Amino acid sequence: MQQRAFKANNNMLRQVVVILLITTVLVFVMFRPFMPGHYDMLAVPLSFATQVVSFVMLIFVPIGIFRWVSAATLKSEARRTHLLTVVLAACAMTSIVFSLALFLQDNATLGAIGLIASLSTSAIVFKKYLRSPSAGPNDKSTPYYLVVIPAVIFLARFLWLDDAVAFSQRRAIRNAHELIEKIEAHFVKYGRYPQSIQALRNDIVPGIVGIPQFHYEPNGQAYNLYFKQFTGELDVDVIVMYNKLGEHRFAAHSLDVLEYTGEELALRRGDRRRVALDTPNWISIKFD
Repeated sequence: MQQRAFKANNNMLRQVVVILLITTVLVFVMFRPFMPGHYDMLAVPLSFATQVVSFVMLIFVPIGIFRWVSAATLKSEARRTHLLTVVLAACAMTSIVFSLALFLQDNATLGAIGLIASLSTSAIVFKKYLRSPSAGPNDKSTPYYLVVIPAVIFLARFLWLDDAVAFSQRRAIRNAHELIEKIEAHFVKYGRYPQSIQALRNDIVPGIVGIPQFHYEPNGQAYNLYFKQFTGELDVDVIVMYNKLGEHRFAAHSLDVLEYTGEELALRRGDRRRVALDTPNWISIKFD
């Protein structure tokens, strides 16, 4: 009896550790673009896909709750077969949605690899376990996976993502001050602002994993310094821009800049969703 209880407790502890590990990894991936560090080109698409999946996975919560409630009323064999089908379908759908989300981030290669892997793995697993339902997942522990992981990921996004975005934005703006000082020093020395600061290597970087670099362009009597920021608004592009004269301008399409000027260009820019930031002369511009 004691040995059986020990095995049950040991198994439960192992399941808790696995759930914590999976949840921690997914939350880390979701928040990685907003962390301090060197730019990582995979951070944004993986975070985007994880955020999309965090919504999709919510449908697993009522399924897991149902499994808890119905565990004592269904026959053992029927319960195991039903659970097996639900779990495999849930995992397959989640992995496929994750892969498709990568395509939306213009990461076709990674998305294609993920989609092929998802479909292949799902087909193999379905074929294997439908032949032998007794080899299916543990009926007692699976509801915890279906409820805890989706709930924690969604709550983490809901509670902390906006703060993470704000933190990354403030840090990038703070790191831009050195570059602004260098640009102003160039003006004092040569009497004009540089036409470009494009180079092979960027000596001053935002210092945020999901922001690759600062961009510079002359603008009238001053200049625009800006960066593109990834946020929790998955259908919105955000440009965070500095202009000391308050003449912030940005276009959604390069062809608009080439084909139009004046008022006609202003109407086509699509940069009217502006939010003034706490740091003077900085604003964020949202494009749907």
